[in-house]
Amino acid sequence: EAFSKLNDSILSLIAMSDNPDLKPAQEMIKRIEKRQLYKYIGQTAPIDENKVKYSKSQGSQIVEDILAAGGNECKLLEPKDLLVDIVTFDYGSGKHNPIDKMKFYSKSDPDKPVSLKREHVSHMLPSLFSEQHVRLYCKKLDKKCFNVAWKCFQNWCQSKDYGVEDLNDDDDDGYPGSTPYTTPFGTPSSRQKNNSSEVPSPQSASMPIPSNVSEVAKKLSFHFKPL
Repeated sequence: EAFSKLNDSILSLIAMSDNPDLKPAQEMIKRIEKRQLYKYIGQTAPIDENKVKYSKSQGSQIVEDILAAGGNECKLLEPKDLLVDIVTFDYGSGKHNPIDKMKFYSKSDPDKPVSLKREHVSHMLPSLFSEQHVRLYCKKLDKKCFNVAWKCFQNWCQSKDYGVEDLNDDDDDGYPGSTPYTTPFGTPSSRQKNNSSEVPSPQSASMPIPSNVSEVAKKLSFHFKPL
């Protein structure tokens, strides 16, 4: 019941709390407010026809394996600087075809449920019904750490014979696995031009603070149009 009454005010309560146990949460809230988010490095999709390759609890071990695969160059990073997120996709029945659990009825015998075999449906059905993605994120904000993390991840994928995303050098911010995004604090390009790891002030961002409230409303209505 208490959980059902929570709303965004919990963030303010955490930020103003004097409880030392909430210090990590307070630091996390500050990073979110400043858009100092974990940087997406890349992902791979291991293929195993018999079972799911990894479990959520193996994330820390995968991080250590990734750093070990990078050799001496990865000494710039520590395990605490990286985060592995393991995501599994399926049709609701794990590695099994969900249609196998369904019953069907025919017009000739509407009262008798029957199961359909794979060959009775189509020869073009997929052979795998689940897929797993291993995604790597970097908690540090400097570009050198991003590039090192990408090389370590690439080496690890190659050692496992996993496919890995290509590094897109045409991205606006030039970081591995990244995609351009826009926030009120400016684009990644604008932050890179400032030659600073700090988030730029609103005055130096791509959307300067207007001098009056009506102009603010106009700009917000332009940037955030309803669907």
